[in-house]
Amino acid sequence: MTHLKDRANHTTKLYWQKPYDTQFSARVAEVWQDDEHVYAVLDSTLFYPEGGGQPSDRGIIQLPQGMRFCVDHVFEQDGRIVHVLSPDQVTAAGVLKPGQVVHGQIDWDRRFDFMQQHTGQHILSRAFELVCNASTVGFHLGDDYVSIDLGVESVDDNQITQTEDLANQMVFSNLPVESREYASGRLPDHIRRRIPAGSDLVRVVYVGDFDACACGGTHVKATGEIGIIKINRLDRAHGGVRVIFRCGKRALADLRMKEQILDRVARSLSVGYQDLPETVAALSEKASGLDKEVSRLKKELLEYEIREIARQAGSQDTGKAPDFGSPGWIAGGEDFAVCRCEGKLPQELRYMARSVSELTGKTVIMFSQAPQFSLVVASASAQPGKGKKGKDIPPRQNAALLVSELGQIWGLRGGGAPQLAQMGAKEPLSLTGQRILDDIRGIMSKLGT
Repeated sequence: MTHLKDRANHTTKLYWQKPYDTQFSARVAEVWQDDEHVYAVLDSTLFYPEGGGQPSDRGIIQLPQGMRFCVDHVFEQDGRIVHVLSPDQVTAAGVLKPGQVVHGQIDWDRRFDFMQQHTGQHILSRAFELVCNASTVGFHLGDDYVSIDLGVESVDDNQITQTEDLANQMVFSNLPVESREYASGRLPDHIRRRIPAGSDLVRVVYVGDFDACACGGTHVKATGEIGIIKINRLDRAHGGVRVIFRCGKRALADLRMKEQILDRVARSLSVGYQDLPETVAALSEKASGLDKEVSRLKKELLEYEIREIARQAGSQDTGKAPDFGSPGWIAGGEDFAVCRCEGKLPQELRYMARSVSELTGKTVIMFSQAPQFSLVVASASAQPGKGKKGKDIPPRQNAALLVSELGQIWGLRGGGAPQLAQMGAKEPLSLTGQRILDDIRGIMSKLGT
């Protein structure tokens, strides 16, 4: 953490005195650096330091000879305003000297945006108090949106509309926004925000006679400059309600983006934007019906494939050579069948292997190479009527043992029970169909009858 030298004078806060100024001149009071940044304290500044939920200003500091330094962040410590200069300009520590006069310029677009958002937050917080009896217990001003946390469990849609209408009524009334300073022991009773302990002077921001709140931030001079306050959504946060909203230029940009999206969607559906809810609801219902129909047809196809595989596997002769170039083939022996079924999900392979094993009475090894390698073994001894538990299943029919043996050969890991086991990889195995079949036959021969 950065610590300042013990100096008697605090920085003069020009951002309170002249919040609409963008440039200023000041004298360097102190400069130092650490491994990452250079820090500069001026005797006065327009740069607002981060605090009270509002981010700091940004901009530049320029020497008389023209050398410029970017101000990336500003914070306050012990009454001094510290300007954090860009990390790639650490040479500033060797150029900036106490006593030098420098010229500063803030990023006005960023400053005015924060002024719109912050004053809008004061108005909206007061409106929630009046409409919902909901106090603001948290505030965040980000680069994209603003949020306040309300100390209530819920607010309904009607309350949101009333609050938003009241807030914008205050905007359209173009109320004056002023600030006054009070000794901490002489504050008016109507101040909305709690005062930090140890404060000697307290700055209070007034929005006409609508609101009075202790605040050190920057604000517009009249509410009409906010333009509009738009509540975007509500979230749950810390047992209360978080209100996401935007003001001024942010609200305009957000509304413009959403209108463009609505227009594109409406045009693609050949309807007016006001008809979109009914049109989308109808399309959603139709899509749901089609999904159900697709699921039904896929299940029918799966059952057909199971019956066809079982028919071929039940009569498969061990000497018959499979067509390894085909995406689906069947091979095996008297008591087991090896089936390649491409394009199947692991859960589909499990269902198919169990079903084929039940229909044929054979141990079934079923695998797929795409979209990734998956292999499932369903034991013949696990089928209804066999009456064998895991410990009673012969090694040749033990699914977990088969998967373990194959995993050792192929360098894969799998798992499961003697009745059903599986293994997989994130991509297809670089093995030919003949190699896979030969390895399986070798394991079956090794495990005996």
